[in-house]
Formats: sequence, C-alpha cells, structure tokens
Amino acid sequence: MFSKYLHSVYILVGTPLVSAQTVTTTRITTISLPPDVQTLWGVCGGDGAPATPWTKTLCEPGAWCNRPNTYLHQCLPISMSFSGIAQVSTTTTTTTTPVQLQTKYGQCGGVGHVGPKSCQPPSTCSTLNPYYWQCL
Repeated sequence: MFSKYLHSVYILVGTPLVSAQTVTTTRITTISLPPDVQTLWGVCGGDGAPATPWTKTLCEPGAWCNRPNTYLHQCLPISMSFSGIAQVSTTTTTTTTPVQLQTKYGQCGGVGHVGPKSCQPPSTCSTLNPYYWQCL
C-alpha cells in the first residue's frame, strides 16, 4: 500500500578505499508515511487531538485506530484488537471449606502441628510454648 513511499538508504562501513580492501554495505529501508497517516501508539483523532483540524486520521500498516471514546483515538497494534472499551467479565466462586475446631484443652498449634488451628467457642488458642498451643 505504501510502496511508493519506500526509500533505500545505503551506509558504507569501513576505512577509506584502497586497493584489495573489503567494504561492507548495509541496506536500511525506511518508510516515509503520507501526512494523514499516524505511527504506532500515536493519536489518530478525537476531540483531544493536538491540532484543529487533526489530519492524521489513518494508522500505519499493522496498526488500527482505536476509538473507545470521543476524546482520544490511538493507533494500536492489530494484535490488540477489541471493540471499544474492553469488556471484562469476571466470575467469583466462593468455596466453603469446613473448618475443624479443636475441643477445650486440645492442641491448636505449635511447631510441627498439623491438626486444627481453631478452638470451639468459648475457648481460645493460647501459646504455652513454641511447640504447644492449647485451647483454653
């Protein structure tokens, strides 16, 4: 689409030419975009565009003009395509796991303890030492 705007730039790398010397040529291709085409991530319209009238209303190849609101339109990569403001749906799942409660005078914690860590009311878990906590 923009092939008429392609320019080739040649860069010569090496020391001044003398006989039997090798010269490396590197080709860099640049794209010169028309005045109405914006680059990736640039503003492509909207009420908040910097100049009036805004003329860069098209995006470069590989990008599209996202218009989620009337204020700001922006050139985004095609890989980020969505319609308007992204619709995100969330599902919340609540799982209730029965909690085992320790009886009065039972162990409710401490180093290496793998049993219940909560006590049946009105008892509370009290630390007797780092290795043994008890429902009292």
